[in-house]
Amino acid sequence: MSDQVNGSQAAKQSSCLRRAQLMQWSGMVMFVLAIGLAALTDFLTHSEGMTTIVLFGGLGLLAMVSARFIAMACLRRQHP
Repeated sequence: MSDQVNGSQAAKQSSCLRRAQLMQWSGMVMFVLAIGLAALTDFLTHSEGMTTIVLFGGLGLLAMVSARFIAMACLRRQHP
């Protein structure tokens, strides 16, 4: 019985960590997209472009930081 409980807890933990990893990758993509838009286009000359770059960069950083907090919380629950 305890093997089944441990298996189900491991499955929940791994899905939590997978979700955090997916958030982290999507945040990295958004951040790299913001850097690419700033470096390779003329978005910086327009106010809407600057807003878009700041929005992508901010959301990317926010996703990466929150994913790390979620991963830490999942690992703390896994190893008390």
